[in-house]
Amino acid sequence: MTLKELIDSVSRLKIWKIISEHGTPGFDVPQAGSRKQFVSVAEFKDERQPMVRFTTRIGPADRLEPTRLHSALDSICGSRTAASPSTGAIW
Repeated sequence: MTLKELIDSVSRLKIWKIISEHGTPGFDVPQAGSRKQFVSVAEFKDERQPMVRFTTRIGPADRLEPTRLHSALDSICGSRTAASPSTGAIW
């Protein structure tokens, strides 16, 4: 499956609009109310294995509260995640 095929498939499945931000393809993911969140999609290789990276921005790090981080990740990933308040590492 090519990256374009993956993006098209996810768009149809989730009914997310495909957009490009600064030349990077991705999705407008609906949030509460009328808000949306851009999630970019990029292909990379890990030990010669093709992988896909989903990236989003949820706000300035100095104003980011753990509950907001968890809420943003849950809405995108659909699963519970954790983040270190001191380093910002996500797992």
